[in-house]
Amino acid sequence: MLAHVEDAYEALYTGRSYQHEIGLVDRLLDVRLPPPPEDEEPEPRRVLEIGCGTGSSTVAFAEQGAEVVAIDVVAQDLALARLRCAGHGLSAEFLELNATEVGVELQDRHFDIIVFHASLE
Repeated sequence: MLAHVEDAYEALYTGRSYQHEIGLVDRLLDVRLPPPPEDEEPEPRRVLEIGCGTGSSTVAFAEQGAEVVAIDVVAQDLALARLRCAGHGLSAEFLELNATEVGVELQDRHFDIIVFHASLE
């Protein structure tokens, strides 16, 4: 099934600027974490980002002080996301996982916010 999605994606983007699409998504998404409840002591928010791609949103979350676990199924995108975070002097945990594996692989972890947008899963 994944091969069909990959074929459709390639057909859709043949001759189109992927970098332009990334810029468009970055401009459309105002990536801000909600503030903590007023009765809680501020501490780093734990964010699970499903389908992090090349890390644009990951950087935005980390810049706001979040502890980010970012997952994606594309190893090359994860490598770029790691470089992007490092280039901004930020850190995040990157895992090569499918969204369907989260319940098993991360079952003992707690997250304040789960972000799952603009992903083909």
